Amino acid sequence: MGCAASAETKKTGPEYGQYSMLGNYHQKKEEPVPQQQTNGGPPAAPVDDQLYHTDTEDEDNNRLTPPPPVADPNSKKQEEQVQRQEEIPPPVKQEEEVPPPVKQEEEVPPPVKQEEEVPPPVKQEEEVPPPEKQEEEVPPPVKQEEEVPPQEKEEDVIPLAIMEKNAPSEMDEQEEQEHEQNEEDISGKALLERRQTGVDVVISRDEIERFSSPEPPKFGEQYVQNDLGQLEMHMDFRSNPEEFDYEVRPQVSSGQLYTDEEFGLQVAMGKEHNRKPLEWKRPPEFASSPCLFSEGTTRYDIGQGSIGTCWFLSSVANVADKPKLLRRIIPSDSYPVGSPKYDGIFHCRFWRFGIWDDVFIDDCLPIIYGNQIYSAHSNTDPNEMWVALLEKAFARMYGSYTDVSGGMASDSYMALTGGVPEDINLRELNMEPDQLHTRVRNALSSGAAVTCSVPGEFDGQHGLVGGHEYTLTGAVTANGVRLFRVRNPWGNTEWTGPYSDGSPEWQSIQSIIEGPNKDDGEFYISLEHFLQFFSTLTICSITPDFDSDGSSDSLKYCTCLYGQWQGEEAGGFRNKTDNPKFKFEIDEQSVDQSGNVPFVVQIIQRTEQRKAKKLSIRADLYRILDDSSNDLVVLQEEGIPSKNNNYRGDAQTSFRFSLKPGKYVCIPSTMNEGQEREFMLRLYSAGPLGGVKKLDSNEVTIMNCSGEDAENYNSVKCLTGQWKAGSNAGGQVSHGTFSNNPQIQINIPSEQSVKFQLMADTEEPSYPIGLKLFKISGETAPLDIDWLYEHYGSAVKTVDGDDGPFVMGSSAPAVYSLEAGSYVCLLHMDEPDTEKRFALVIRSQTPLNNIEPHQME
Repeated sequence: MGCAASAETKKTGPEYGQYSMLGNYHQKKEEPVPQQQTNGGPPAAPVDDQLYHTDTEDEDNNRLTPPPPVADPNSKKQEEQVQRQEEIPPPVKQEEEVPPPVKQEEEVPPPVKQEEEVPPPVKQEEEVPPPEKQEEEVPPPVKQEEEVPPQEKEEDVIPLAIMEKNAPSEMDEQEEQEHEQNEEDISGKALLERRQTGVDVVISRDEIERFSSPEPPKFGEQYVQNDLGQLEMHMDFRSNPEEFDYEVRPQVSSGQLYTDEEFGLQVAMGKEHNRKPLEWKRPPEFASSPCLFSEGTTRYDIGQGSIGTCWFLSSVANVADKPKLLRRIIPSDSYPVGSPKYDGIFHCRFWRFGIWDDVFIDDCLPIIYGNQIYSAHSNTDPNEMWVALLEKAFARMYGSYTDVSGGMASDSYMALTGGVPEDINLRELNMEPDQLHTRVRNALSSGAAVTCSVPGEFDGQHGLVGGHEYTLTGAVTANGVRLFRVRNPWGNTEWTGPYSDGSPEWQSIQSIIEGPNKDDGEFYISLEHFLQFFSTLTICSITPDFDSDGSSDSLKYCTCLYGQWQGEEAGGFRNKTDNPKFKFEIDEQSVDQSGNVPFVVQIIQRTEQRKAKKLSIRADLYRILDDSSNDLVVLQEEGIPSKNNNYRGDAQTSFRFSLKPGKYVCIPSTMNEGQEREFMLRLYSAGPLGGVKKLDSNEVTIMNCSGEDAENYNSVKCLTGQWKAGSNAGGQVSHGTFSNNPQIQINIPSEQSVKFQLMADTEEPSYPIGLKLFKISGETAPLDIDWLYEHYGSAVKTVDGDDGPFVMGSSAPAVYSLEAGSYVCLLHMDEPDTEKRFALVIRSQTPLNNIEPHQME
């Protein structure tokens, strides 16, 4: 390993202190029985081509499946893992950061400034001992009335919901009556909670309700603060939404234990049921003193079984170190084993499509060899059941253990946190390695969860497991070398290259970063070797990290919009503006110090089955240049889709934008036309959004102006009009009505580049459209036909050398390099009396305040 367990002692007892009242919590034995092989690594499991489907080309790189086998107690113990038998990778390059000179003969590392680079040394005396067998000495079960959670510091105590009146308690009837009376005596909404630690905590009823089953989203036009401090507003624009399937707690007769008849062993395990001698047993049938949590939770609890859920468990390991997030998933009354209220039910929640979905399962687990958990389990205490039960609940929600074998960490993060995960392709890294290290370090310090994966091509190399997901738990610098701390969810089988446990490199920094030398699955690896052997990094933040520096940003407002691609509003990429369109306004209060508005758009598609084929999706953002007419909206595309907004065949994807205050439209789309599905948009901003509404495609005409090169111009003007028969539809120059066309007089204050873009509505039929630009001296618009005939050949040339665009379609752009002076821009179609609506967008480097339109209708 590479990190002392003592630095991660279980200090979440106060968060789960109430479990002691349920017989659901007890202290661990010092030397628990291992349930997993502790030496060596198993070969990668065969990969099923049907395990995971996306529309992306890197599907195989995203499939993570290999589970470790469960140890057969009758087999001989495997030999210790042989380290560094292979060729050691090349040493880490340190050109960028050279440490002070070191006397080679003494081999002493240079001093490191602890406050800048290295965390303080971990106290070894607090180290949690490695798991050992307990077959010979099994202490008797602990009596519930004698269970007392460890005393915590007063500042560590976090207010929790008090138990419901029907929850089991240590109090007799008289004490219970006194307790209830005390609650009544407290004024307002406050209630009193007395813990077994002897601490009386006053909490609000609102705090209590946070730990009950979550309610469905409340749709409306108000932002409501959630338990993590975000301000959420939910609006539903679906015409025929699929109903949420809310589960309720199963009813169990007194003295009976719940059995889920629809999720028996054969259904849950599939083909594995016939291949292995598995049994369905409840924890009291195979564990001496089962509990939900033992001394709280840490990442060291996570032990992967023989199911390919490394992608899920690596994320669970991150959440295990964050009790506030874990309380969202596992409520206070989830599993009262060992108490009179125990009924064989485990209750948890997963985030799905905007709601925290309740899942209720029976507590039967797949057992092999009589008492070995075949699935995930606690790696620190054989009596601790939360890991095994949570994995089963996840499998139950999606159909079976097979259905959750293989997947992507970003999907599991969504289910566990409801946050915004982002995948970083390390093979196509668009930042310097040092920047990546800094971003990960900042992300971890701000509470984000991070995982990483090894591609199959490196299976077995230097102790790594190919096609496998790992948890990234730390980022430090020692002796000038940047290191990542990584954990294998198996709880064993580690990296054996430089800076691995016991290596010479590790020994050179052990005085700086202390840690035991044992195979517990956690190790250090240099940044250089990390980039060499790992392919994907996933960072999940509750609040999006807009500037990619790893630190939480101020995007506390989350506007959740439910919609659907259906019928005429399933236009795909080619007819993008035919997709659903959501309008909103960003005001000045969202502006940051640079004068811009950081904005993140996340799009989530709804699928009934986790492994259902995902549509390729994306969301585009447009600035509204003109919406003065009730039935016409002119848009400017923000960013260049081909560069920063590709379609992704994932359950969710997100995009960053830096905006100016103003009105905007967000358009989510699928890649192909006619693909129907429900979706959810989450718009993250620093302030509330105003005027949120859905634009009706049948009532509004959309004209879309390209945003390419828009950043090169400081000013934009938009004018709208319509060519009408018998009025201003004069046709091209060969017609005597050419001068009747719309004409716009423009004064250019100084020499500069100016971009014109003429657009017409896209409704059929289509006609050729074009513009001509004339420089005038003393004349005023509108210019008559004689002047136009005389000066037609001297029309201003574009930067490409032509005399103005004339194209078949809905967009005619032109860029001019103009001297200071007055100009007239004439807009025309091919034939007279042809009717179309149009918009002209003029971008300039300095503001154009003197623009006079003529004959616009």
